[in-house]
Amino acid sequence: MARERGVVMAKATGRGFNLTVSVFALLLAAASGAALWYQYHPDTVLRVVRPLLTGGLPQFGSGGSSASDKGGGVTPPGGSSPRGQGTVGGGPGSAAPTPAQGANSTVSGGGASPAQGAGSGTGASDTALVQVKAADKGVASSQVALVRRLLDKGGILDDVTGVLGLHLRTPVNILLASSKAAYTQALANEGMSQQQARLLSQDTGGFAQDSTIIIPLYQNETTPDLGDTLGHELVHTVLNQDVGSVPSWMNEGLAVYTGMAVQRRLESSVAYAGYARQLAESVVAASAQGKWVPLANSESALLSGQAPYDLELQDWLAVADLFTRQGTGGLSAYFQRLQAGVAPDTAFADAFHTTRSGLDAHLRSLVNQAARQSDPGLDLTLSIPNGFRGYIRILPRDSQVWQSFRATLGDLHLTVTAGQRLTGTPQSVTKTRDSAPPDSRTLYINISPDQPYTWHGKTVTNCGFAFDYHDGLYGFVDAWVTTADGHTTYLEQPSLFSVRVDRATEHTQTNPLLPLLAAGPSAVG
Repeated sequence: MARERGVVMAKATGRGFNLTVSVFALLLAAASGAALWYQYHPDTVLRVVRPLLTGGLPQFGSGGSSASDKGGGVTPPGGSSPRGQGTVGGGPGSAAPTPAQGANSTVSGGGASPAQGAGSGTGASDTALVQVKAADKGVASSQVALVRRLLDKGGILDDVTGVLGLHLRTPVNILLASSKAAYTQALANEGMSQQQARLLSQDTGGFAQDSTIIIPLYQNETTPDLGDTLGHELVHTVLNQDVGSVPSWMNEGLAVYTGMAVQRRLESSVAYAGYARQLAESVVAASAQGKWVPLANSESALLSGQAPYDLELQDWLAVADLFTRQGTGGLSAYFQRLQAGVAPDTAFADAFHTTRSGLDAHLRSLVNQAARQSDPGLDLTLSIPNGFRGYIRILPRDSQVWQSFRATLGDLHLTVTAGQRLTGTPQSVTKTRDSAPPDSRTLYINISPDQPYTWHGKTVTNCGFAFDYHDGLYGFVDAWVTTADGHTTYLEQPSLFSVRVDRATEHTQTNPLLPLLAAGPSAVG
């Protein structure tokens, strides 16, 4: 049979959290003015976050699937291409983009009432304090309205205030930039030199200084990514207003933790879980390679260009570990002590009855345990629509044998065991050997309809879903569609021609990182 798999490229390069190390290095090397800027505004530099995030504003639902243009992904036969845009819905013979969601600037609210803390006001007054404006003429009114709707109805500020126990005190301005040039100018308007602004606009997806947030829309094009960035930057802004200086590891950890909680609500649970697992695996790999950097009150390694991996991901896991074991109750006492001028490590130990080094050691122990995990197997739920007639073919990781069966209408609950056996199929399984060497890091699911599908008017030659495997964790990477002209499109959501992956979880729940990846405002108290 035709080869229906390929090389898995790193997804994290497309959806991440902070400036790359190279940009930090460029920033410090740029000019003496840049060094002075960091000297007087270290928190500002540390709060410049997230690299290029791409894709289309998706409509998530029973058949929705958002695409991305970021590089890499599973490369089926026939060559590779940058991730293309589009969505898949309907049945055989149809493949058309789903319109972007509209938005209106209307009432506030949504979600549970935020926790009361050291700040003032209520959830409604928090949203009323946030102004959303276009930084340039290229920003459409619909884009401003979408951000306004995410704030008013998306529960983003509820997540921020609920986690922190704090509220906005003074107005916040969110400026939306449509292009790199506009983003550069908006950064310059905040007091940076043009050189600094150009360097910081290379691949950052958001910026927070005092009570101003700047978001480059061209780097936050999917709704989940945009929500993530808004939540992340608003955490920094609330902390700026209510607490002031917060140690770097806690500041960034809280921002990533909260931003990802927003993202989780806005996209497929399978897509989110896959993304979170891949980010966690990057920290596991760093520890396994002896590159672990202890949690730091000032992550100067980032600014010196010497960090061997993204320390914000480690900060996120540390905060998730802390909250999983203790909840968020200690934050109020912690913030109060910081406001009173207590030394950061003393304030943390007083509030949480553990030390920064103790938390670091516990997290590293969990990460090292994760690195030793064996294959737990993968549980899958595939939703097969009424219009689909054909086969599902699965190639377990580290295997050369495709296992195929005729799909039936409804939900299929399958398990791919650690021993590469497929169970739960509604029909008998046919095995076909693949001539290529086994891929130890990827599990493939191929969709093979009886009748040809078309993608934007072109015949589909193969399509399916890819799952990454590392350290006892399975994570959805992407979906792919290859057409007869050899072009391959990669999609971020696990839905193709209304065939969906509704569930993908490790069969044996023994990985110690799983509770941390599930942690969020709704999971801790």
